[in-house]
Amino acid sequence: AHLKMILLPMKLYLTPFIRMHPIRFFIIAFLGWLYEVLLMLTLYGEYYDRGFLTLPFCPIYGGVVCCLYLLVGTPKEGWFARWLEKLGTRKGWHVWVVRIFRYLGYFVISMLFATIGELVIGLIFESLGCSLWSYTMFPCNYKGLICLPVSLFWGLMITLVMRYPFEWLLRALEKVPRTIAVAVSIVLAVVLMVDFVFCLMRL
Repeated sequence: AHLKMILLPMKLYLTPFIRMHPIRFFIIAFLGWLYEVLLMLTLYGEYYDRGFLTLPFCPIYGGVVCCLYLLVGTPKEGWFARWLEKLGTRKGWHVWVVRIFRYLGYFVISMLFATIGELVIGLIFESLGCSLWSYTMFPCNYKGLICLPVSLFWGLMITLVMRYPFEWLLRALEKVPRTIAVAVSIVLAVVLMVDFVFCLMRL
């Protein structure tokens, strides 16, 4: 009986987690890869297969955005937005003041998430003898892995994406049947891990 009381809440939480979050991760990882490819095509007029993997995914995009959503939410919903709403009510702030602080705060948090993600992933791959990007041409950079202008850009872009496109994605994925979502997530996860190991062996 006690075991069932423990497993039931876990099942209620893990079922939507397994059904939704992996697919969000893969969609955003693909869109990140697509953005990188289009950016290189626009800047240099040539196709560059961006990222470390053979598959068309940049996992750092999916990882940062999904972690941000799980830990903070979106600019409109989540613990940070609710906390500011309560704080604004206690302080008697105007609704527009609360909204400004909500978006500015989310921008800073997004910037930190992206910067930490780039730094950690960059250091890991450099320890493996692989350099995936370099910001040495930008000011205020650290080892070419992170820099202030790019961090500010990521903060702005993530805030905008999480406010509108991400919320549309959430609503669209709610319509996907659970069995299909879980099956697709498992297949993509296995293929991604195999691809990652394969790419590591080529270093």
